[in-house]
Amino acid sequence: MIRSNLLKRLFYNWHIKLISVVLAFILWKYVDSLNEKERYLNIALIVKNLPEGYIIVSKPPKYIKIVIKGRDEYISVLDSSDFRAYLDLNYLKPLNFESLLQESVEIPVKIEKINVPRNVVIKDINPSYVTVKIEKLEEKTVKIEPVVVGKPKKGYLVEDIVINPSSVKIVGPTSEIKSIKEIYTKEIDIDYISLTASFDVPLIIKQFKNVKIVGDNYVNVIIKIVEKYDLLDLNSIEVKFLNLKSGLVLIPERAIINVKVRVPVRLSKAISKNNIIAYVDCKNIERVGKFELPIMVKAINENVEIVGYTPEKIEFEAKRASK
Repeated sequence: MIRSNLLKRLFYNWHIKLISVVLAFILWKYVDSLNEKERYLNIALIVKNLPEGYIIVSKPPKYIKIVIKGRDEYISVLDSSDFRAYLDLNYLKPLNFESLLQESVEIPVKIEKINVPRNVVIKDINPSYVTVKIEKLEEKTVKIEPVVVGKPKKGYLVEDIVINPSSVKIVGPTSEIKSIKEIYTKEIDIDYISLTASFDVPLIIKQFKNVKIVGDNYVNVIIKIVEKYDLLDLNSIEVKFLNLKSGLVLIPERAIINVKVRVPVRLSKAISKNNIIAYVDCKNIERVGKFELPIMVKAINENVEIVGYTPEKIEFEAKRASK
């Protein structure tokens, strides 16, 4: 009887009592939520499980922004090192991976908690999906082109450029690497140089963001600098007759030749026919008669090179001198 009265009293106006309990719970949650706060954190984004021999050509963002929520005493001591954001490419395994190459694919961002209290929740992830584009990696050997700027000292020129090594191996996504036929060196300044010079210079490949150089990024470049030369025509040079025996005279008495010389540009204006000696050696003429002898030509300046001259021989007649 007593038990029956207790049950009646317990369930009397039960719906009102239930509503009161629910309202009390809601009020408690509300009051408790007043103690909860939110924080924004930037988490470094990493990529996991990228198959060997492939590359992501559309770079994902470096950081992901998350919003965490929880009681102030819990979230105030947390920082970005307590979370890990990553793209797991195993997400693509159920799909035909080869068919996805060079296609844009959306992959969800996953957040891993590291020693984070359970009552701290991740309220938002931005972005929650990242679009990536995956390609195969390819190797290729291409030639190296030196980039030379400036000009040698006046009167000098570049005779040859020697590169060691002359080619380099590169690796990168198929779409980028197929268009590369050569890569270039950093600029080599040869302004006012007058001697052969050797340079160790880096290779530049910045225009291809996903292409890398395999091995050493430096090459040796030898710039061979030589003097520039002019060809000059020196005309009407008088030929001298040497060692002619006394009592003899030559007819004709005078002869001239034209000489072509090769001289450094820096000396071109200073060279004239006075720098050339032309002569015939008459020491073997001991009687009267007609003779043909070679003309000898010499330069009195060591920087002058005789290229040729005309005529190379002279015909004359030796006669007795009149008394």
